Amino acid sequence: MNKSFLKTTLNPLYKNKKTFGIFLITGLICGLIYTDKFYKPSYETVSKLLVKSSNSLVNDINIINSNDLRMNVWNSIKNNYKIKLSDKIGMKKLEQSVIVDNLNNSNIIVIRSYWKNPKISLSIANEIINEYKKHNFNRSEITVIEKPNTINKLNRLIKLNYILNFLLLSALLGWICITIKNLLNDTCADILELQNIIKAPVLGTIPWLDKDTYKAPNSLVIENSLASFYALAYQKIITSLKIHSANKKSKAIAFTSAEYSKNRSTILQNIAMSLNKGGRSVIVIDADLRTPSIHTEFGLAGDEKFHIKSLLSVITDSITNDSEFDPKYIYPFIQKVPSTPNLYVLTGNNTITDPSQYLFSPAFNYLIKELKKRYDFVLIDTPPILAVPDAITIGSSIDGLILITGLNIQKSTLKQLKNIFKEHQISLLGVITREIQKKEASSENEYIKQMIERMIPQTINEKAQKED
Repeated sequence: MNKSFLKTTLNPLYKNKKTFGIFLITGLICGLIYTDKFYKPSYETVSKLLVKSSNSLVNDINIINSNDLRMNVWNSIKNNYKIKLSDKIGMKKLEQSVIVDNLNNSNIIVIRSYWKNPKISLSIANEIINEYKKHNFNRSEITVIEKPNTINKLNRLIKLNYILNFLLLSALLGWICITIKNLLNDTCADILELQNIIKAPVLGTIPWLDKDTYKAPNSLVIENSLASFYALAYQKIITSLKIHSANKKSKAIAFTSAEYSKNRSTILQNIAMSLNKGGRSVIVIDADLRTPSIHTEFGLAGDEKFHIKSLLSVITDSITNDSEFDPKYIYPFIQKVPSTPNLYVLTGNNTITDPSQYLFSPAFNYLIKELKKRYDFVLIDTPPILAVPDAITIGSSIDGLILITGLNIQKSTLKQLKNIFKEHQISLLGVITREIQKKEASSENEYIKQMIERMIPQTINEKAQKED
């Protein structure tokens, strides 16, 4: 069987195992109730006759199976047990309930009768024997070697079979309901489904911890200490980013989000600081020219003169006048992040009414090329890609793009994003996902908090020793 088919079939069941389990339990309960309260087992009566005849036993078996004999048997049990069935239905049921066979081609005829009432089952066998003797035109010598005996050997097996049928039916209904639910549900189920739709790797997931954690000051910032709640989660993201950027030789990387997220700039800040701690030189460009926030994230003051708009204007004037622009004039516009070697920021400006005028320009392309020569990583913050086209506008200037989104993103949105990246030939390096807020997520990531709590006292002691 095709592995992909099994994966497609079983994966939804595993994700909805609670719902599927409820269907199975319901089926089991219904099966038990049916077999206990409503199911009436068929009782089997067996009798054996030794027939000594000059002719073949086929004639004797035909006599037993004849309509005349069966009609006499039916009339007898119908009157004796007050069975309220028409003769047509009763004869058909009697025909289905009686089996006459020759035992191993011997002179023994085996008569089996089945009925839900054991007394009726026994009466049928006796009536057949009596009528057979009356209709014995062959003058065969008939000896009853085994009197009619009613048994119920298969009762437990039949009950078990009914229970299994209820289980199979409930499993099928559960699978159908889960499949329909998944088809109607546009929300992405998990990381695997997200990767399959967007056709890009998930670099990592930023976990949901709990509300108290988010209320704590700087709880979302890694800083220089390992005692950040997010430090461990970012290790996988940074490792994946280094591998994928190295494979594609990507240095200029833009960050955007599928929807508005106030944490996008914070995520970019943490990635920049993590790369910087690994010995890489990093510059962060605030290309969200409508609502710039990178300077705030890094604790820098926004400069009214030295920002990206002014720098691009200077470069544009130089290019327009056919004069050679000296790259050294770029660096007065760049601010160094305090207490962090080789981490720099080019702040934004929110007075720009048409960002594409600056971002889709030879000046911006020139700026990125020059910064790539000086820094190991050029990280660019851009606004949500579906809200405004800024991330698309700089597509020709960057080496790749990283998408930030929640795990509960809609599948239709992912398909829309995939088409945008393909249409504009933007290389999607990967996706960073944010875990949705739920009790399970908080519980699953409790170990992160416990590990951090053990690290915090040690970190505080280290800081105290340094101050002394």
